[in-house]
Amino acid sequence: MDLYERFFEPPAEFRQAPFWFWNHDLDVETLGWQIEQMHEKGLGGFVMHARHGLITPYLSDAWFECVRFCCKKARDLGLIAWAYDERDWPSGPAGGQVIAERANRLSYLRLHEEKIEGPAEITLSDDVIAAYCSADDGPLERIQTPALALGEGSHRLLRAVRFECPPILWFESYLDTLDPQACQAFLRSTYDLHEAKLGNLRELGLAGFFTDEPALSTYPDDLRRIPWTPMLPDAFRQLKGYDLLERLPDLFAPGDAGAQVRYDYWAVATTLFERSYFETIESWCDKRGLELIGHPLGEEPLFFQFRCIGDIFRLLKHMHRPGMDHISGNIGADSPLAIVPKLVASAALLAGRERVGTETFGESGWGLSLRQMKWVADWQMVQGVNYIIPHAFYYSIAERRKKDSPPSEFYQAPFWPHYRLFADYTARVTAAMTGGEHVAKIAVLYPMASVWADFVPGDEVGDEVMGVEHGFTPVCRALLEIHRDYVIVDDQSFSGATTDDNSFAVNGLYFEALVLPPMTTVRAETLAALKTVAQAVPVIAVGNTKLRVLDADPHTAPNLVDLVDELPGLRALAAPSHENLEEALSSIPPDVRIDEAPQVYCLHRRKDGLDLFFFANTSTDAVATTASLDVTGAAQIWDPMTGDATPAPGQHMADGRIELPLCLAPMGSHLVAVDPSRHMPVAPDIEFTPETRLKICEVWEFTPENGNFLPLRCWDMTTRTRHKATELRYATSFVAIEPIANLRAILDGIPAHPVNVPEAVRPMMASETQAIVLLDGKPLCEELPWEIDAKFRVLGLGGRCEAGTHRIEVVVKNHGWFPQPGLQEYAWLAGDFQIDSEGEAPCLTPVRGLRSGPWERQGFPYFSGTGTYCVQFNAPDEIFDRALIRLDMGRVGDLVHVEVNGQDLGVRPWPPYCVHIGDVLRPGENTLALSVTNTNRNLIEGPDVNTCSGLLDDVCIEIGSA
Repeated sequence: MDLYERFFEPPAEFRQAPFWFWNHDLDVETLGWQIEQMHEKGLGGFVMHARHGLITPYLSDAWFECVRFCCKKARDLGLIAWAYDERDWPSGPAGGQVIAERANRLSYLRLHEEKIEGPAEITLSDDVIAAYCSADDGPLERIQTPALALGEGSHRLLRAVRFECPPILWFESYLDTLDPQACQAFLRSTYDLHEAKLGNLRELGLAGFFTDEPALSTYPDDLRRIPWTPMLPDAFRQLKGYDLLERLPDLFAPGDAGAQVRYDYWAVATTLFERSYFETIESWCDKRGLELIGHPLGEEPLFFQFRCIGDIFRLLKHMHRPGMDHISGNIGADSPLAIVPKLVASAALLAGRERVGTETFGESGWGLSLRQMKWVADWQMVQGVNYIIPHAFYYSIAERRKKDSPPSEFYQAPFWPHYRLFADYTARVTAAMTGGEHVAKIAVLYPMASVWADFVPGDEVGDEVMGVEHGFTPVCRALLEIHRDYVIVDDQSFSGATTDDNSFAVNGLYFEALVLPPMTTVRAETLAALKTVAQAVPVIAVGNTKLRVLDADPHTAPNLVDLVDELPGLRALAAPSHENLEEALSSIPPDVRIDEAPQVYCLHRRKDGLDLFFFANTSTDAVATTASLDVTGAAQIWDPMTGDATPAPGQHMADGRIELPLCLAPMGSHLVAVDPSRHMPVAPDIEFTPETRLKICEVWEFTPENGNFLPLRCWDMTTRTRHKATELRYATSFVAIEPIANLRAILDGIPAHPVNVPEAVRPMMASETQAIVLLDGKPLCEELPWEIDAKFRVLGLGGRCEAGTHRIEVVVKNHGWFPQPGLQEYAWLAGDFQIDSEGEAPCLTPVRGLRSGPWERQGFPYFSGTGTYCVQFNAPDEIFDRALIRLDMGRVGDLVHVEVNGQDLGVRPWPPYCVHIGDVLRPGENTLALSVTNTNRNLIEGPDVNTCSGLLDDVCIEIGSA
């Protein structure tokens, strides 16, 4: 399979593999149906993830039989199955089992200081790791005995107190990830158990394990503490050659004297974390032919990452697919999140790993659309991410499950029937942009050494650390915005740099320039490498050039150097800007030049004899510009949505480079493939220029697929207790102006069987524990097929909804032996109606026509699904004399399926919402049907003014010429 064939029909390895939330009572029939749904919609695999709401016991025999079934099913369908290694997150506690043994729990150390007036007797408690004392303001001396008698005068006493990691999220504590024995216990509890229960995992069809957010220090943070494990002092002496406990006060004291100790402490802590957790699991997987994927906690540079995991580069090299998470429906803007994809992709490049994963889209809310998902995916893929793990596909969204980091992008989403378009799109981009050579001429040094050396535990973060923190991201963003691609290189890797005439190499990657972001500290080995590199390539320093040099001697204060003196030819910039970075890099020919479009990012890879350029518009505005590529040959546009390849219109040579127009829709993208072995074809720029616009209509016939929704959110409740049973009665009402057809009640958390009662006991209790739904005092008994979620109940109201006021009641009776249930979630009315008012009793009217504009303001405020706009219109004869006829739908919330005269013209899931209709339009009468699909926001969260649904602008026919 050549590159284009792989692009056109990407295999499973390039397709998405979502988090699959196992969050209910699992059965293999449902699991199998859901796998088939994923396969049908173009997914390449899944991550089996125990999650909130799970009823099947985690790691039980029943659990493992579900894992076995799903691995075999995936293998049969050619999908890739991954196991998530924890219940909920973060990885390590094994659902709480491992940390039930207190010795496996993470500890912290905090330094307490007090003034004592002597004489006094001091006794050190067992939680004191070390203590220090001085008379008046004299030097501190370590206390060597558990008791000490202080003489007359003032004394300063320091106690280094160890304490257990407090509860985090749903766990009583956290795993001691610095301790190899604790990490081995986690390995036995989960990884070994999978093997014991399932046999040869590789043969079964399991590709590997996803580990999620392990850390050496948990969040929320306490800036006064540092992570601790009993073996740390011995490991420190072995790795650094001196006694940490003798120098511990310097770690907590500001100033240069403790800089080396602070650096050494974090180096040792990170090494213990790396070896105990990551190397251990990597080795286990390697021996079995499995892969370790996932991500640590806190990828965001620099400070948050430092506090959570020490240094991401040291950890990700042990993952077969280094990863990150981006839990948002936005792209990071000016925060450190903006460059996390570039940081993780850089770590993968330096480690020789081709795949870069992202757990993405979670916590975006139920208004997340395919358009937003493409935007977020593009922003990550253009920075080097190439394995998309959507967060998440929910086994069920019943009851509280729908509130667990929503949304579900699975079958519950209205856009699910069209998901294949997005799945194919990302698969084609990643198939094209994975492997080969990443073309980037610039290296940016990662300044974590400065953070390690500068951070002093205390009540707040010091100015030195925040200066490095706030200086790093602007440098990286500015380089992306001037289209100078780069690789972030960590300190350890850079120390091994080698040089050639006009380049330097790090781990097999070659660079022609080096950029130093703001920093305060440099290791002696790094300074030596800087001096060597500066003789071969331009070096640009942003911000401070006066640095302390750490030479591994903790007994002497570090030397201070000025890089201006150390590196002849250094270009020093006070702050990063597009102009001064461009000027400083002017001796390096740009690989890509894009005119006045900083919001457009570009990734260039060279593979299989082609140069591939992926352009992504990271803004919500359209961009029309010109791209100049430092290559020659014939350029094609490869369309990731359709798989089509066509000559790039308007391409031409200028100054030995290919130039081509770049017209990107809001959040749009282009994939350009250049074959240097072929001659450039004649490919004129075909730009559609509308000369006439004809508005289609004022009012549309509108049909909501399977009806509208009204959430029943306001209830009157009464309670009655008799003998051994309690009755809760919820009541609400609505008004129907005319009889309502297709009316039904959709119920979440109101089961047909007795509630909160063990199945074996239900026959005894059924008469006392049913949840009964009444309409106007009469039970609703017609059970209809499920809608939205397989765990929702649907009851038909038949022909019982005549004009007038109606009362719905939910009556829950429960025996006192069992927990009392209640109505904790919405119920919905669904049917063929519009909502005229939402007072004490909402008023339902027959469905009328709609105008352009949000359907939320026209009687469908809670409608989530697909609504079809239909109209018959006349096309004037004279328009058929023109070259091109296009349908412009303006803004759409969120995707639209187009039919003209019964001809299916496909789906536009994101801008531009335009389609050429000249081949299907006919003179005279025509029929247009536009089926618009939104998200689940209206249904589950209620309408939002920022995410409107429907045809938001007038729909027009545009007539013009090319």
